[in-house]
Amino acid sequence: MALRWIRTPARCRTDTAGVRSTDCRLLSTQKPLRDLNCTEENTQRAEIQHKALQISRSWPAADSLVLPIPRYKSRDATPSNNITHMTTNFMIYLPQRTMYQQPTNKPHILRHLQLLLLKRSPQANPFPNAWTAISGRLEHSLDGALESPIEAALREIKEETNQDPTCFRLETALPPFAITSPGSKTWRVWLILWRIQLHSRQHDFPLDGAENVSDPEARRKTSSSLSELIRLDHENVEFSWESWEGLNALPELVPGLVGSFERLVDQWVEANLRTD
Repeated sequence: MALRWIRTPARCRTDTAGVRSTDCRLLSTQKPLRDLNCTEENTQRAEIQHKALQISRSWPAADSLVLPIPRYKSRDATPSNNITHMTTNFMIYLPQRTMYQQPTNKPHILRHLQLLLLKRSPQANPFPNAWTAISGRLEHSLDGALESPIEAALREIKEETNQDPTCFRLETALPPFAITSPGSKTWRVWLILWRIQLHSRQHDFPLDGAENVSDPEARRKTSSSLSELIRLDHENVEFSWESWEGLNALPELVPGLVGSFERLVDQWVEANLRTD
């Protein structure tokens, strides 16, 4: 069954010469449309960058989602060599009707969401064979700086699931926190919440059957569509869309995963309350 995405069309205008051109913040709007390569992905990426800026506006500059992190070119000459910066990305599916009906009801949201989990390969280090979210380190550019957390998140989502920004939206994020391992290695982690969007309303049903219980076929199609979305890379061997109850029941989870996810949901609900 073919799956269609919600796609936001590029915003267009007509210039003084009557040539239709695309208003995309990543590219100039002064060139004719035929000369531009402003794809839907670029437009969605710009919207994600804008929302990330809004989310982290009140954070310290060093914690920002959108700013690269300066680093010395010689990694061995800097004390920050012992710090690894990374993002942990929680990708959920939540029916649109749940969002419209009770966006500030945490138990209702937890009851209806599905969370994407990836099972790490036996060769993965750390946490072989453990279930986790989409995670990865910020990478260095040629000038020694690290990419911004939001760019790292988009790259990791693409690498680990083959999804591009036309398929999901940024919901919320938390300022980074530090974890120190027994070997004195420090991990600085940004937690980010994303939501997959399915286009066809006929698929937009909760998977746990709490609503539309008389239509199991629609729920089956939604579950099938979600499963068709993901293409794994070499780092992971299996994936699963888990309910909140199923998440707590999994035997091997990366430590702290459930608590981190719940903190993000709390932040999301709080943001919805402010805009309700």
